[in-house]
Amino acid sequence: MTIHEDLFDAVGHSDVGRVRELLAAGADPNWLSPIFGRRPLHQVAEHDRPEMVSLLLEHGADIDAEADDGLTPIAHAVDSAIDGAHQTEEPIDLAVVRAFLDAGADPVRGGSSSALQIARDYRHEAVEALHPEKGVRAVRRAAAVQQWALAYWTDELNQCEPVAAAEHLIRWAACNRRCRMLSDKHRHFLLVEQGVVPTVFNLVINGVIAWALFRTAKSVPLWGESSIGIDLMATAFLLPFLTCVIVSKLVARQVHSGKLPPLPAAHLPLSKWFRRPTSVRGLFLGVASMVFAAAPIIWALDLGMAQPFSVPSFIAFKAIWAALLALAVTPFVGWWALAHASRENPA
Repeated sequence: MTIHEDLFDAVGHSDVGRVRELLAAGADPNWLSPIFGRRPLHQVAEHDRPEMVSLLLEHGADIDAEADDGLTPIAHAVDSAIDGAHQTEEPIDLAVVRAFLDAGADPVRGGSSSALQIARDYRHEAVEALHPEKGVRAVRRAAAVQQWALAYWTDELNQCEPVAAAEHLIRWAACNRRCRMLSDKHRHFLLVEQGVVPTVFNLVINGVIAWALFRTAKSVPLWGESSIGIDLMATAFLLPFLTCVIVSKLVARQVHSGKLPPLPAAHLPLSKWFRRPTSVRGLFLGVASMVFAAAPIIWALDLGMAQPFSVPSFIAFKAIWAALLALAVTPFVGWWALAHASRENPA
């Protein structure tokens, strides 16, 4: 038996002392067992010893190395954790999964064999088995809503169903990991070019537009042809819609010319929303802004029987409101545009 086989067995027997000794003697933490088709980190996932994750990584283990079946260590950990919870009917133990995520494991690597997809597949199989007589799509939707509500509103993930807990944890980690691993250029693009710059631009341009439209008026009423209500509703639709159309074209040109690097495939959003046409994304944001950004303010002013605004007051109000709307909307527009352009021009 070689030193590498000894290490594999020591990890399987949870012998931390022996593992330390073998690693110090030069055992390969990435050795692939020809019999089991797994590596030492997969053994950690199988035998539920989270403290060994950092130990193996300190000695050069590849956290995303695949086994013969294509599973990464974290995918194997998710599969073992969920399967064990279902078999024993005990609360799911996500300690090893958390250890892998904290160490930077990629929960979406592996496509159909990724940790996230395994959690999804388990959920769907469980739902279909429990409710074979119901429409699968409706049942999945109801189960997902219930599970996500539990995951968000409880302090302990173990209070959720096993698959809901695992999927919630992995989905959060997948989003968090993509944010952490963005390049400096991408962070500058999202925070500055799609955050600070549009905010300042819309503060100025909407102040100027408000001045041009109402400079001759004595005051600006809440309702009427030239009024607060009409102006806010129009701006709430046009600002996101035009931003979506313009930014999408500019970002596509930047990515195509090489000025802005495309996102790696592993960092593209899980949702397929970014693949929809620009006009559809723009219409959606425009309508959403009317409903959630303009209508509540108009309703509050109407409910409070607000007096007409003086022109300087309305200009300041309109400029600040539009700047905040741009700050809320433009980063999403920029992210969708970047994801869409990256798909068209892969790295």
